[in-house]
Amino acid sequence: VGENHNEELSKDKEEAKQLPKAKKWTDADNNKMMIIAEEKPDLSSADLLKEFAGKTHQLIWPKFKKAKEELETKR
Repeated sequence: VGENHNEELSKDKEEAKQLPKAKKWTDADNNKMMIIAEEKPDLSSADLLKEFAGKTHQLIWPKFKKAKEELETKR
C-alpha cells in the first residue's frame, strides 16, 4: 500500500506542475479544507467539488482525508 501511495503522491505533484494557477492547491484551500473537515466530516466528494470550484476530485479527496486524519490525531 505504501509504495502505491507514494506513486500517487509523485503523480499528483507532476500533475500539479502542469495545472494552471487556478487549479493549484493554496494555503487558503488548506485552511478551508481543515474547517470543512472539522465542521462537515461526512461531506461527499460531490459536495467537496462544489466547495472547491476549479479543482479536481483527485486533488481534493486526498486533502480531505489528510485533514480528517490530522483532526483525529489532535483529539
